[in-house]
Parts: sequence; structure tokens; C-alpha cells
Amino acid sequence: MTVQASLEIRQSLQLEIVRIQQAYAQGGVDGFERATSHDNIEYNLSNFYYLLADQAGKRIAGDLVAWPDNAERKNGRMVFEIDRLARDADTVKLMAVEAALPDGNRVLVARNLRLLRVFIENIRFVILLFFSVSVVLCLGLALIFSLLSLTRLEKFNIGIRRIMRGDLSQRFATSNSNAEPEELARNLNRMLDVIASLMDDVKRVSDNIAHDLRTPLTRHRNNLVSVKNRLGDSEAESVQELITETDQLLATFNALLRIARIESANRSTKFEALDLAKLLQDVIELYEPLAADKQIGINLQAEGNIEILGDRHLLFQAVANLLDNAIKFTPTGGDISIVLRAGSSVSGVEILQALSTQERGDESNTLDYRSKRYCSLEIIDSGVGVNPDNYKKMFQRFYREEQSRGVHPGNGLGLSMVHAAINLHKGAIFVEDNQPGLIVRLVFLRTPRK
Repeated sequence: MTVQASLEIRQSLQLEIVRIQQAYAQGGVDGFERATSHDNIEYNLSNFYYLLADQAGKRIAGDLVAWPDNAERKNGRMVFEIDRLARDADTVKLMAVEAALPDGNRVLVARNLRLLRVFIENIRFVILLFFSVSVVLCLGLALIFSLLSLTRLEKFNIGIRRIMRGDLSQRFATSNSNAEPEELARNLNRMLDVIASLMDDVKRVSDNIAHDLRTPLTRHRNNLVSVKNRLGDSEAESVQELITETDQLLATFNALLRIARIESANRSTKFEALDLAKLLQDVIELYEPLAADKQIGINLQAEGNIEILGDRHLLFQAVANLLDNAIKFTPTGGDISIVLRAGSSVSGVEILQALSTQERGDESNTLDYRSKRYCSLEIIDSGVGVNPDNYKKMFQRFYREEQSRGVHPGNGLGLSMVHAAINLHKGAIFVEDNQPGLIVRLVFLRTPRK
């Protein structure tokens, strides 16, 4: 029993017994019965019990059938149990106060302690309910905030993975909030702006050098040709070596400028539907004589009705560069396979993934390349292969494996051009070990069939 509830009961009993004494003084037994009548609204709401008895304790009127003889008395009140009341049949525990009347009779006013227990139980229920609701709300809010945080973190992860793939145009959404995630996003965006600017500066310098030197180199080559024509055979041979080296420099600068034009281009409105099987046949026809010189067989396995939107010249050059590399690094008597099919495997190291969210048709971070919405073009050789640690370096400008330097001519820009062309076509590039040899896989979004 709470102290507050016990005090409230004692106060109500004191007030009630004063009221009953006044009623008895004015009307005697009849006044008592009127004051304690079931028709009395206050009586019905208060849930009091009453007893009017003589000096011997014999009942005269009221709810209680007898004066309690087993009451525990304390501080002017008593607590007792009654087996039967006129109003209730059950045993109840009461708290009561008594008073003597002027004519010698005695009056007793009691309240049922069961109500106090119900009150306490209700309080406990309310507290438990409040605690339960609070716990549920706290857990719900924690779950919501966790999901929001995880969603934001996943967006960061998606953006970072795209940046790792080489997409420096990626930026993180920000708001005017000063929250730590917003500040992190703003700092990351500023960092990406600086990195992109530095990368653009490096590319711009190399492109400008290539552009500015191409004209004097061309003039220099023409002068060498004129000199060669005026010399005898022995001297002309030395000049021819200079012309060959100049041609290699010009080829390098032309390749740099070609890559720069591809990287600065937008997806052209001149893109057209391309039959990839037909394009592959044309590339193979061009390189079959070179492969035949090394007794290398080129096997084409192409599914029909596979079309993509693209620039035929660029894709032809990209596939030609890959096939040229495959022939160059495949030993005599080796094999090269070119496989075109709907869908794609998901193995290998991802070098480039440029398919945009809008073209995917969803917001997911991973693509289901096995879907028939995509197609894959694989160039598979049985050559010396490449160290897996260098797969991504292969597509960087001027990168060449140490084992190929001085053995195979080239400038290290062929695969950079492939990367730029596939990026322009919003495709993907994977590289995989063929043991022996290498698998280079290009993945494109197919043109929907009409």
C-alpha cells in the first residue's frame, strides 16, 4: 500500500464520519439511513460501508452485520476482515474509523481496501504499459535511425566503389545539415574535385604535348624522307631507321589524341544499332593473315541477334586492339577464341563498370550480368598471360609488362584506347586468368528487341 493512497483513505473516512454524525444529530436513525441510502449518489460513488450499533455493539442499521471484534487498531483507525456484508457476499478487508454518538450509540464508517489494491494494480499496469511502450518506441526509433544510417552508409559505399572503378565524376548528395555524415560528404566531394582537377591537368598536359609536337614531328619526318631520297643505299638505311622511330612517335601522339577525343566525347547521337557478330567477323577477317603467319587459329563462337547501340569504328578499333594483343602474346601454334553470347559470367577482376543507374533500371549496386539484358564479348588466348596484380595497370596509359619491352613493339596505349571506348559505350571490362593465357571480357547492355 502506498503512503499517498493510505493517507487519502484516512482523510476520506474522517470527512465521511463527520457527515454521518451530523446526519444522525439531525434525524436520528432515520437521518443515518437517509445519509447511507443506496439512492444517495455520493454514497454510491464513495463505496463506503456503515454500521450504527448500540453500546453493546448490537447492529441497529447499516451495511455491516456486526461490530468488528477482531479489528487491529492503530492511530485512531482500525483494519479488519468481515466474512459477510449486507451489500457483498465475499470476505473483504476494510479500514474504518469509529465515533461515539451523544445518546450512547456508536457509528462506524469503513472503506474497502480492495479498491486500494485495484488502484495500485492499475498504477502498476500503467507504469508497465508506459515502460513497454517506451521500450518499443525506443527500439523502433533506434531501428529507424539504424536503417537510415545503414542506408546512408550503403550510399557512401556505392559511391566509393564507383570511384574505385575510376568514375571520378561521382559525387555524394549533401544537404544544409551540419551533421557529421553531411560534413563527411562535403569533404569527400571537395577531395574528389581536387583529384579530378589534378587528373584533368595531367591529361591536358599530355594531350597538349601530343598536339603541339605532332606537327613538328610530321615536318621532321617529311624532311627525313627528302634526305633519304637524296642519299645512297647505305646512308638511306640509317635515315630509314630514324623515319621508323619518328613514325612510332607519331603513332604514340596520334593514339594519345585519339584517346583524349574519346574521353572528352559524350555518348553520340550518331550511335547506331550494331550487329556484334558481323563486327567480329570483319575484325577476324582483317587479322587472319597475321594469325596465320604464327599458325594461330581464331575460333569464333557467336550467338545471333545480339545488337548494341554504339560507334562501329570505335568498337571495331577496340576489338582489333584486343585481338592484336592476343595474337602478339600467343606463341606459334596457339589458339584464340572469340565468344559472343547473351548474358555473361561474373568471374574475373572488374576493370571498368560504366553502366549508369538509369540504364540499369534500378538502384542496386551490383548488376546481374547473367541476365539476357546484357551480352558479353570474350577474347580468350593461350599466351603467356599477365600477372593478376597487373590486370588493372594494363589499361593505364603507357603501361607495358617488363617481359614485353624490347620484344614486342608498341607504346602501351592500345588498352587505354579500349578502356576509353568501352567507357564511352557505358560497358564493363573484366580480366581473368585462362591458365595459360588471358580472358578479356567486355559486357554491354543489349538493344531491346523490337
